[in-house]
Amino acid sequence: MSREGNVTPCCLLPDVKMGNLLNEDLKDIWQNDKFNLFRNNYRDTCGSCDLWVIDQVDSDQVIDKNINSRVSA
Repeated sequence: MSREGNVTPCCLLPDVKMGNLLNEDLKDIWQNDKFNLFRNNYRDTCGSCDLWVIDQVDSDQVIDKNINSRVSA
């Protein structure tokens, strides 16, 4: 979401506004027709995006690292 309250499906799609938190509830935005249409067709927009090929961080590694750093402190 932006500092203006606009909710977008991705940080790389700032012009694809699904709603605005200043005017609507997040649950209503999440379940609205615009977001449902995007979810059903996201591959049309996101299919060639570089974010799909970026290796994701293993959340278990991050949790283990945080726990270990607290234990040794």
